Amino acid sequence: MAVELDVFVGNTTIMDEEVYQLWLDGYTVNDAVKVRMEGGVMEECEASADVLLSDTMDQYRTFQMCERLLHSPAKLANQLLFQIPPHRQVILIERYYTFDDSFVREVLGKKLSKGTKKDLDDISAKTGVTLKSCRRQFDNFKRVFKVVEELKGPLVENIRQHFLLSDKLARDYAAIVFFANNRFETGKRKLQYLTFQDFAFCAGQLINNWTVGAVDNMVEDMDVDLDKEFLQELKELKVLINDKDLLDQHKSLVCTALRGKTKAFTEMEANFKNLSRGLVNIAAKLTNTKDVRDFFIDLVEKFIEPCRSDRWTAADMRLYLTHYTNSAHILDTFNLLSVCLSVFWPSDIRLCGTDTWASSKAVSSKCIMTEAFSLRRFFPCFLFCLFHPAEAFLLAPPFVLSLFRLISGDEFCLLSPIIAFSLPVCNPSGPEVSVNPVCK
Repeated sequence: MAVELDVFVGNTTIMDEEVYQLWLDGYTVNDAVKVRMEGGVMEECEASADVLLSDTMDQYRTFQMCERLLHSPAKLANQLLFQIPPHRQVILIERYYTFDDSFVREVLGKKLSKGTKKDLDDISAKTGVTLKSCRRQFDNFKRVFKVVEELKGPLVENIRQHFLLSDKLARDYAAIVFFANNRFETGKRKLQYLTFQDFAFCAGQLINNWTVGAVDNMVEDMDVDLDKEFLQELKELKVLINDKDLLDQHKSLVCTALRGKTKAFTEMEANFKNLSRGLVNIAAKLTNTKDVRDFFIDLVEKFIEPCRSDRWTAADMRLYLTHYTNSAHILDTFNLLSVCLSVFWPSDIRLCGTDTWASSKAVSSKCIMTEAFSLRRFFPCFLFCLFHPAEAFLLAPPFVLSLFRLISGDEFCLLSPIIAFSLPVCNPSGPEVSVNPVCK
């Protein structure tokens, strides 16, 4: 039976978004046709199965021809072969680089090499994402990594400019690049409850606060490599656990403030020293590559699990950490450091360009840190933002560091085990100085 078709010629490339998504998801032409038929497209368009097959094949050929341009999105706007409206180009690029959270969760922190690519068969079977789609997503990760690896400037901005991605997607890719470069361990069983978005948010805060780019915004790998000098300085924090008198004084101050305010007081008092030692030791060991890779698993084992076992509530956590931080400000060791700053001001300082926030506006400022005393001086701020995002957001919305959600619902709060220095400290020779060496 002959089928009559109306044929027309135009200069605008027609692309069906539904078929495009099926192609991205790795469906074969025949499988895509079945999906379209089940969706009722034949009744809607009054087309036969043969016409639907022909249309799907034509769409697939067009996508395959465009794919090489999508590898370098900037070329898509300048080529003449396909007349694609700008708004449609945005859709094509954004969807091509969109990935499945279940897939990226399996490769997060792994080296983007041939060895990892060989495991895609197993990952496909585990996640339910087609092998073809897994390969596309993996190749996209690797492509972005290679392009931005040696570029100067902010990582997110470089990804956004070179691949024309939305801000949200560019930040997600920045997280993938950051984790791939530093090889953070994310696959252990104890970390499986964490989603990619948990880690992505954490990566964003690490990039803003712990990388070389936090100090110098025009160096290669600025938002990828951790600032080794900064990690070395974290060893200064051990004074809080090595000095027995200081540790006892700190515990006494915290427990006095907490007594009668929480049902978990007994557990807080009993575990104070263990929790403090755990946190400080994690920070002090970050000069070792292996300890950097195990950063998240160490936090879970040495802080989060003890709090879980004692059944702390979100309110307990908030109260404990608030007094923990406030009490640290009172310690004699920290009070003396404000005097030390003025002594070291002329010669032994580092000036780090930073932005701090006041009244919801970015205000340019300079962070002054002494080589010998900087970390001890704003350690209270370190602890505050380490575990207390709710209050920290009020103090410095753009720079609060939050790692992951422990338990869904109200039982637990968000813990933030990453450093941010946002609280004002006393400067005896001038006005308040906002200690935030790494904010952008």
